[in-house]
Amino acid sequence: MSTQQSRRTFVKSTATLGLTVSLAHTPLIRAASANSKINFAAAACGGKGAVDLAGTAESKHIHVAALCDIDVGRLNAAASKYPQARKHTNWMEMIDQGGIDAMTVSTPDHSHAPISVTAMRKGIHIYCQKPLSHTVHEARVMTKLAAKKNLVTQMGIQLHSSIRLKLGVRIFQDNAIGKVREVHAWTDRPIWPQGIGRPKHSDPVPDAVKWDQWLGVAPVRPYAKDVYHPFKWRGWEDFGTGALGDMGCHIIDPVMEMLDLGAPLSIRSDGTPPNGETFPSKSVIHYVFPGTKHTTDKKLKMTWYDGRILPKRKLFGLPTGKKTPKNGALLLGERGNLYVNFNEGPYVLPQENFKGYKFPKVKPNSHYRQWTDAIRGVGKTTTGFDYSGPLTEMVLLGNIALRYPGKTLNWDHSAFKFTNEKDPNKWLRKTYRDGYKVKGLG
Repeated sequence: MSTQQSRRTFVKSTATLGLTVSLAHTPLIRAASANSKINFAAAACGGKGAVDLAGTAESKHIHVAALCDIDVGRLNAAASKYPQARKHTNWMEMIDQGGIDAMTVSTPDHSHAPISVTAMRKGIHIYCQKPLSHTVHEARVMTKLAAKKNLVTQMGIQLHSSIRLKLGVRIFQDNAIGKVREVHAWTDRPIWPQGIGRPKHSDPVPDAVKWDQWLGVAPVRPYAKDVYHPFKWRGWEDFGTGALGDMGCHIIDPVMEMLDLGAPLSIRSDGTPPNGETFPSKSVIHYVFPGTKHTTDKKLKMTWYDGRILPKRKLFGLPTGKKTPKNGALLLGERGNLYVNFNEGPYVLPQENFKGYKFPKVKPNSHYRQWTDAIRGVGKTTTGFDYSGPLTEMVLLGNIALRYPGKTLNWDHSAFKFTNEKDPNKWLRKTYRDGYKVKGLG
């Protein structure tokens, strides 16, 4: 792979595997006209699912046709707001029953791809929470299928459309810091248990929870109260993607957009590997990418930190007394540094380099409205699967590197394999259990 490969050539090279991907998010108008109602369904309608449901339903063009959740209490709470909607506890039955034009998928990570792919094969437009998938292979299949079916897609990195991240991108595009030589990205996650083993106890499954359906494609294990459902699943290898999977798609997103990054050339991790049950409580991962027209060198280094490990303070150029932010991305440029995050900033640093600098003006927009409008043929989405599929792959490759601390894993995107080590390739995909197998996955 050429060290000059950008995200654009990265996406084009995907087509060499038969994964033709459009760089524009071409809408497919399923409604009779731009003013017709879109029959919408929500796969998971509690927690983040409730947010996605409400955000989508704000559009006057949305008709909430069906709701699905394995937790009957959450399902009934959503149904009380949308009494016209069919109720389901089984997503396969909901999709098979038909009458759906578009769907949000807000389940735990391990169910993102099986639900999305099943729906997309029926021509249903998808808004899927980050990361798109649980494995690299699933992300590749989702990217391919969305393009093949000409579907309107969006990944749930709603911060992409926020004023803070849009402003950070615009500052970079205005060439405020010049070309970039190095990137650091970090999060204070996990804020859920990681680095722990499986509980030795089990508890009775609550009557309201369809446990087998919650497990879905994952191997069977006993229910344990407040261990997996409804929130702490993120740290478990069978269900989540850890701190990097949860926050990497948010934090690395503006970096990828600004620098037009493609697939990494190599990944190496430091620290303790996963214990076979949960991801480590903290980690550092080193990525090397091909340089682009926005970088100073032919290769770009990006370091990821989680578990409250922070980049060295001296890198920032922060004012005296200013604490190192808990989350964010720092781009080190020719004329100064750019810090971007969704909670504060952005900042151009050190401040003395940018006296008199006037921040450009940008407008936020609704990530959900982008999607529903694009389905109607109005505008386009900004994080369709042609963009978010490669971003998800990048993040999940880092999780594979966690399993081999100290080893540099060389990645060939076009060949879909690590070239210098064979064993890591087994983690690119997984096996689905009987009863939940989906064609082309697992």
